[in-house]
Amino acid sequence: MQGRKIADNSVCLEKPFPYYQIARSIGITYEECVRLFKKLKPFVCYIRGGKIIVLDWKQLEDIASEEEID
Repeated sequence: MQGRKIADNSVCLEKPFPYYQIARSIGITYEECVRLFKKLKPFVCYIRGGKIIVLDWKQLEDIASEEEID
């Protein structure tokens, strides 16, 4: 798939996505976006500057299929 690279059994998105850009694109505040990524921390790694590494696609898909993240 274009726009990502695989390293150490995880997927790293090629294009950086800062919190403010993610928040604006999905209609939430910057602070809400920060809290969201803290909840996703076990399976998504966010590195300052917008580098996103997906550590576990299965868990991410499971969370995405739920109606609400607790």
